[in-house]
Amino acid sequence: MHNPSIKSVVFDLDGTLIDSAHDVTQAVNRMLSEQSSPPLPVEMVRPMIGDGVQMLMERVLPAAGVMLPDEGLEGLLAHCAARYQHFYALHPAEHTVVYDGVYEVLAALQAEGYRLGICTNKPHALTHLVLESLEMASYFTAVLGSGNIKFRKPDARHLWTVMAQMGITRENCIYVGDSEVDIATARNAGVPLVLVGYGYARIPVVELEADAIVDSFLDLPAALARLAFKSRMGCPCHV
Repeated sequence: MHNPSIKSVVFDLDGTLIDSAHDVTQAVNRMLSEQSSPPLPVEMVRPMIGDGVQMLMERVLPAAGVMLPDEGLEGLLAHCAARYQHFYALHPAEHTVVYDGVYEVLAALQAEGYRLGICTNKPHALTHLVLESLEMASYFTAVLGSGNIKFRKPDARHLWTVMAQMGITRENCIYVGDSEVDIATARNAGVPLVLVGYGYARIPVVELEADAIVDSFLDLPAALARLAFKSRMGCPCHV
C-alpha cells in the first residue's frame, strides 16, 4: 500500500468480518421457545441483524407470531432481549464463520502499522465473547459494541467514540461495513466507506452509495490503497 495517508480502519462485525447468523438464530429461537413460539429459519433472521438487540426483538417477535401488547411492550422487549443475550453468551461462536481472507488481511494491515477498530451494534459484552472465541481480539486497538453507551449506529457518536479510543480523526480513517446502517453511519460521521458485497444488506450493495465495494475481503487492501491515493491527491473518495 506504499505509505498511504489513511492508516486506520474501523470495521463493522456481523456480516463484515463474521457470519454470525446461525448463532444469532439459535439464541433467538431459544428465546422464542420460552414465548411458546415456533422457531424462525436463519434465512428469515439474517436480514434482521445489524440494528441492535431491541430492533432485533421488534422484528423477530412478530415474525414468530408473538403479539406485541400496547401496554407493557417495553418490558416484554427488555425481557426477551435479556433472555436472547443469555442464550447467545452460552454459545457465542458455536456456528459462527469468519469470512475468507479476514485473518490474513487483518494480520497484514496490522503488520503495516494500521490501527484497527470495531464499531458494532452487537451488545458490547457479546462482542468481546465472540472475538475472544474466534481469536480475533488481538487485532483491534478499540472495540465498542452497544449497551454501555447511550447511542448506537447510525449515530455518528458511536463511530466517533471508537475513533477517539484509537487516537485517530476523520482525516485518517476508513470505515468498512456491509449494510444500510453502515452507509448511514459513515455518512453521519464524515468518513469514507468500503462496503463488502457478501453481508447482510437488505438490498444489493451496488444500489448503495459506498466509496468502494469489495466482493471478497481479500480485495480490501487494494480498495484501501485506492482511497488513500485519492485522499492524498485531494480527490473525492468514491472509487
